[in-house]
Amino acid sequence: MMVSWKHCLFTVSLITALIFVFVYNNELWEEKHFLKASLSNASLLAQVCHQIFKGKVFYPRENALKTTLSESSCYEYVAQSHYITETLSEEEAEFPLAYTVTIHKDFGTFERL
Repeated sequence: MMVSWKHCLFTVSLITALIFVFVYNNELWEEKHFLKASLSNASLLAQVCHQIFKGKVFYPRENALKTTLSESSCYEYVAQSHYITETLSEEEAEFPLAYTVTIHKDFGTFERL
Protein backbone atom coordinates (compact mmCIF):
# COMPACT_ATOMS: atom_id res chain seq x y z
CA MET A 1 0.00 0.00 0.00
CA MET A 2 2.87 2.37 0.82
CA VAL A 3 4.55 1.65 -2.52
CA SER A 4 1.50 2.68 -4.56
CA TRP A 5 1.14 5.94 -2.59
CA LYS A 6 4.79 6.82 -3.28
CA HIS A 7 4.35 5.82 -6.90
CA CYS A 8 1.30 8.12 -7.26
CA LEU A 9 3.12 11.01 -5.58
CA PHE A 10 6.11 10.56 -7.89
CA THR A 11 3.87 10.41 -10.97
CA VAL A 12 1.96 13.56 -9.98
CA SER A 13 5.22 15.39 -9.25
CA LEU A 14 6.70 14.34 -12.58
CA ILE A 15 3.60 15.41 -14.53
CA THR A 16 3.53 18.76 -12.70
CA ALA A 17 7.21 19.37 -13.47
CA LEU A 18 6.71 18.50 -17.16
CA ILE A 19 3.73 20.85 -17.43
CA PHE A 20 5.74 23.63 -15.78
CA VAL A 21 8.68 23.13 -18.16
CA PHE A 22 6.37 23.07 -21.20
CA VAL A 23 4.55 26.28 -20.19
CA TYR A 24 7.81 28.04 -19.26
CA ASN A 25 9.47 27.12 -22.57
CA ASN A 26 6.42 28.30 -24.51
CA GLU A 27 6.57 31.69 -22.78
CA LEU A 28 10.29 32.01 -23.45
CA TRP A 29 9.82 31.19 -27.12
CA GLU A 30 7.06 33.79 -27.45
CA GLU A 31 9.25 36.48 -25.82
CA LYS A 32 12.22 35.64 -28.05
CA HIS A 33 9.99 35.59 -31.12
CA PHE A 34 8.68 39.05 -30.24
CA LEU A 35 12.14 40.45 -29.53
CA LYS A 36 13.45 39.27 -32.90
CA ALA A 37 11.03 41.54 -34.70
CA SER A 38 12.85 44.71 -35.65
CA LEU A 39 10.51 47.67 -35.60
CA SER A 40 12.08 50.25 -37.88
CA ASN A 41 8.83 51.41 -39.45
CA ALA A 42 7.19 54.23 -37.47
CA SER A 43 3.63 53.18 -38.32
CA LEU A 44 4.38 49.59 -37.31
CA LEU A 45 5.85 50.87 -34.04
CA ALA A 46 2.70 52.89 -33.38
CA GLN A 47 0.59 49.79 -34.03
CA VAL A 48 2.71 47.74 -31.63
CA CYS A 49 2.46 50.36 -28.87
CA HIS A 50 -1.31 50.58 -29.31
CA GLN A 51 -1.70 46.80 -29.03
CA ILE A 52 0.63 46.60 -26.02
CA PHE A 53 -1.39 49.25 -24.19
CA LYS A 54 -4.48 47.15 -24.86
CA GLY A 55 -2.70 44.21 -23.23
CA LYS A 56 -2.30 42.23 -26.45
CA VAL A 57 0.83 40.51 -27.73
CA PHE A 58 2.09 41.65 -31.14
CA TYR A 59 3.63 39.37 -33.74
CA PRO A 60 4.43 41.01 -37.09
CA ARG A 61 2.99 39.07 -40.02
CA GLU A 62 5.42 40.48 -42.54
CA ASN A 63 9.05 41.48 -42.69
CA ALA A 64 9.37 44.45 -40.33
CA LEU A 65 12.67 45.49 -41.92
CA LYS A 66 11.06 46.87 -45.07
CA THR A 67 11.20 50.59 -45.64
CA THR A 68 8.10 52.57 -46.49
CA LEU A 69 9.68 54.25 -49.51
CA SER A 70 7.84 52.01 -51.95
CA GLU A 71 4.52 52.56 -50.16
CA SER A 72 4.53 56.35 -49.69
CA SER A 73 5.76 59.63 -51.12
CA CYS A 74 9.24 60.97 -50.44
CA TYR A 75 7.88 63.57 -48.00
CA GLU A 76 5.98 60.91 -46.00
CA TYR A 77 9.08 58.69 -45.97
CA VAL A 78 11.29 61.47 -44.57
CA ALA A 79 8.65 62.40 -41.97
CA GLN A 80 8.08 58.81 -40.82
CA SER A 81 11.80 58.06 -40.67
CA HIS A 82 12.42 61.13 -38.48
CA TYR A 83 15.27 62.45 -40.62
CA ILE A 84 16.75 65.79 -39.59
CA THR A 85 16.09 68.15 -42.48
CA GLU A 86 17.29 71.44 -40.97
CA THR A 87 20.61 72.50 -39.50
CA LEU A 88 20.92 72.12 -35.74
CA SER A 89 23.67 74.63 -35.08
CA GLU A 90 25.43 77.62 -36.62
CA GLU A 91 28.56 75.54 -37.17
CA GLU A 92 26.61 72.99 -39.16
CA ALA A 93 24.98 75.73 -41.25
CA GLU A 94 28.38 77.30 -41.99
CA PHE A 95 30.12 74.02 -42.85
CA PRO A 96 27.50 71.43 -43.88
CA LEU A 97 29.97 68.95 -45.41
CA ALA A 98 31.37 68.18 -41.97
CA TYR A 99 27.96 66.84 -40.96
CA THR A 100 27.24 64.75 -44.03
CA VAL A 101 27.04 60.97 -43.88
CA THR A 102 27.75 59.12 -47.11
CA ILE A 103 26.35 55.63 -47.44
CA HIS A 104 27.50 53.41 -50.28
CA LYS A 105 26.15 50.06 -49.08
CA ASP A 106 23.79 48.53 -46.48
CA PHE A 107 21.36 51.46 -46.34
CA GLY A 108 18.84 49.32 -44.46
CA THR A 109 21.32 48.80 -41.63
CA PHE A 110 22.07 52.52 -41.45
CA GLU A 111 18.38 53.39 -41.49
CA ARG A 112 17.67 51.09 -38.53
CA LEU A 113 20.43 52.76 -36.50
